[in-house]
Parts: sequence; C-alpha cells; structure tokens
Amino acid sequence: MFLPRHRRAIQRDASLSPDNLSALRSDGWDGYPNSVRDVLGAIAAGKIKHVVLLSGDEHRGCIATALLTEMDGTPITTVHSIHTAAMYAPYPFANGIDQDIVEQETFEFDYKAKRYHCIVDATRPAPGDGATFLHVRQDGADWKLDCEYAGTVQTLTL
Repeated sequence: MFLPRHRRAIQRDASLSPDNLSALRSDGWDGYPNSVRDVLGAIAAGKIKHVVLLSGDEHRGCIATALLTEMDGTPITTVHSIHTAAMYAPYPFANGIDQDIVEQETFEFDYKAKRYHCIVDATRPAPGDGATFLHVRQDGADWKLDCEYAGTVQTLTL
C-alpha cells in the first residue's frame, strides 16, 4: 500500500546511519522511501490534482488521504491511497492489523531541491472479507469517489 506507512518501516535504527529508516524490513512501498519521495515529489512539483493510488495485499481495506503542502503550510494538492480488502482472508495471522500502520502522521521530504510536507490521515473500514467497490461520480463542479467495503461507503472529494 502506498500510504499510510507501516510502523516498522519508519522506526529509526540507531545502529545504522542517523537518517536511516527501518525500511529494509518492508516489502511494501514504504520499503522504498526514495521511490515514495519521488512519486509524492512529482505530484507536488507538478501540482497534479485528482490523484488516486490503488493497491492490495494487506488483506485489510484502508483509505488514506495525504495533503501535500509547501513548508509554510500552503496546500498544494491531495492524494488518496485506496487499499482494497481481501476477497477471502481466513487466516488472521496473515492479515494486516490496525496497529501495523501509522494512521496519522506528518513527514517532510525533499524533491528537486525543494522541501514539502505530507500530512497523512488514514482510516480502516471494519475488518472482514469481501469485494471493494469504487464509484466515481460528478457532484456539481466536484468529483467524488465512493469507496465501498462490505456495505459501508466512505466518500472522498477528488
């Protein structure tokens, strides 16, 4: 999943260099912090709007909204990271749990000699199996994305 990041991937390891993250323990996006920085940096630098990143593999649904801002707090754009639930996940030990992720965090990153803030807010629908449905619709001048997990719908403004 692109965002949110896992706790194990952002913990600092004092035995290594001071700027090291424990990303080596993750096989997800957060295991590749330079790639995450480059994706977010390209979106922020280009002021790209209406970005939705889709992913799967955690066996748990998750919706993360990331506000990208200038260092002075001026908003640039919002990125949504949608993670699908499992169709069938009978083994609890193999499923992601709420404590694995950082639901709210703010971090800074550099991209092409400029520094940005990324403010992440994530929610997880109730655990359980089933299809994830996404519906995009126009509501006046706004675009909305309805994310449906097991009958529960969360609406995002794009």
